[in-house]
Amino acid sequence: MTDAQDALREAAPAYDIADRIAGAYIGAALGDAMGAPVEGWHAQRIREVHGRVETMLPYEPQRLKPGYALHPEPGSITDDTYIRDDIARFVLRHPNPAQRTAEALYAFLTAEARFDR
Repeated sequence: MTDAQDALREAAPAYDIADRIAGAYIGAALGDAMGAPVEGWHAQRIREVHGRVETMLPYEPQRLKPGYALHPEPGSITDDTYIRDDIARFVLRHPNPAQRTAEALYAFLTAEARFDR
């Protein structure tokens, strides 16, 4: 490690793992809400349709359905965030990695996943 890297490490605030997990989770939900209305679009198409994007975009009504987004309001999250929530709950309920089998995940999701959100 260089002296500059050492200096940066010392100057950076110390975050514990819970802070990092929360930041990743919230950041993913924000990215989901911001990008979902134009998911799969090329940057050129986004510019052609919306110009410079500076606010949350509304969803196209035909894209609102279970398994994607259920709410038309700009900034609404999609199934991507709900799936992350289900997986996080599964991991928290199965702290031992040996318990995190495909069979256990299937049982958890079929019993507790909220597919209607």
